[in-house]
Amino acid sequence: MKSIAIAVILSTVVWIAPTSEPVSHQQKAESELLQLHLGELEAHRKTDVEALLAHAQDGFVYVRDGKISRTNVSDTRESFRRSFKDTIYYLYEDIEPPVVRASEDGKMGWIISRTRARRSQKDSATGKSNSEEFVYAGIMTYELKGGKWYRVSNVSTFEPTPQ
Repeated sequence: MKSIAIAVILSTVVWIAPTSEPVSHQQKAESELLQLHLGELEAHRKTDVEALLAHAQDGFVYVRDGKISRTNVSDTRESFRRSFKDTIYYLYEDIEPPVVRASEDGKMGWIISRTRARRSQKDSATGKSNSEEFVYAGIMTYELKGGKWYRVSNVSTFEPTPQ
């Protein structure tokens, strides 16, 4: 009787115990990249330059308006400081779920996102607040170095504004 009770208990424990497949490098990377993306949305809303630069590196490649440019962290910092000066974001969020993919080895990845923003920025010359709304869609590529993700490149597009 005692051995039957033990067998019943053990079979119950085995049945209840969750079974989980080991997480692949690719799945781990995609999860990390999604969290990174969500953090970058929050950093925009807070106009937190240093949070946005946490994954920056020299040699970042940016494509927009038919041009390719390369930047370093120092120039990127200054660009964000100008862009965020006296700026309030009322909205900076994904319009649809981002597409997050990583290589099988989990060392490279990319995120395609479509984001709506609404902000105002005070004009330092006039003191007047200028409102702006836009929809961004683009791809950001990343590489894993020494256990940390770094942005490699971005291709940006913006919906035309109604005239």
